[in-house]
Amino acid sequence: MECQKDEFQNGRYKLKTSGRDLQNLKSKLENVTPSRPEVKQIQVLIAGQIGAGKSSFINTICSTFKGRIVSRAQVNSADVGHSFTQNLKGFTIRSQKKELPIVLKDIMGLEPEKLAGAQPDDIISTLYGHVKDGYEFDPKHALSSENQHYTKDPSLSDQCFCLVYIIDANTLEFVNDKVLEKMNDIRNKIRSKGIPQVIVMTKVDEVCPLVNKDLNFVYRSKKIKEKMELCSAKMGLPLMNIFPVKNYHIEVETNDVVDYLQLMALQQILNLADDRMLDDTAYTEKNINPSSKPVIPFSGSPGSAGPNHQRTFEVKQGYNWDGLPIQHRQTTYRCTLFGEEKRFLKVVNQ
Repeated sequence: MECQKDEFQNGRYKLKTSGRDLQNLKSKLENVTPSRPEVKQIQVLIAGQIGAGKSSFINTICSTFKGRIVSRAQVNSADVGHSFTQNLKGFTIRSQKKELPIVLKDIMGLEPEKLAGAQPDDIISTLYGHVKDGYEFDPKHALSSENQHYTKDPSLSDQCFCLVYIIDANTLEFVNDKVLEKMNDIRNKIRSKGIPQVIVMTKVDEVCPLVNKDLNFVYRSKKIKEKMELCSAKMGLPLMNIFPVKNYHIEVETNDVVDYLQLMALQQILNLADDRMLDDTAYTEKNINPSSKPVIPFSGSPGSAGPNHQRTFEVKQGYNWDGLPIQHRQTTYRCTLFGEEKRFLKVVNQ
């Protein structure tokens, strides 16, 4: 069945794939610098279902800047049913001129089984900067804070500023519900942190014969439009954050249209990452040594032991001074800590 033209993106993108336009976009990205001086590299986490082309996407971006086909991230051509990527590894983008302050982090793929593939908690920990490069993921157990590959107090530079999901357009309708549940679990847990999320939809040339014949038609294909809309509905992300691309797979030379689509996606990813970088200094709250257990004087309050009664509490990472062993019901307390007024809303029994 012939793929119909729709030109649905006429107001969004007009592909400019001449050599000059491609070079202008590439030069713009080569001059990207993090907006915060303390951040030396913009880190982006590449996640997604197994076999969708995560490592191939990284290789294609690297090829685009080098002007030749490269294969830095290992890709498995055999259909083994499990993630080929086992370790966390960051790939710094290098152009023909210099090394760019951009790192694409490759992670184990998501699988439908509960104890297979990347665990959602490990993906979240990687986003927050807790996981060191080289860590070999354990599908049965999330990374423990006691592990040598766990960074307990990550700096801003350790963190990832955008989460990119790689989705196979050719099998989008058949993505296992359990994989989608894991993705939604990640989305819900990081929502409050404002981490931008982007979908890179790969293998679009296999979806539409028109696009397979000429990739310039990618934003004029009704079939691609339908795939993007389905992707948006399944993942809950807006169309503006979904990018149809083709990865290099069998090619031995680069192609201007492939490069341009990839660089358009990367440009938006970096824009969103930079916006997030400016919004806040860190995703996780800084720890205070629990062993110090500050002593807090309280004035009289319902259920307390009276004026100036002292209580101790432990600071738990990820909560706002949570863990007060005072009441068996939720009660609000106020006190002064380090010269600042603190309000306690959640109480934990002990």
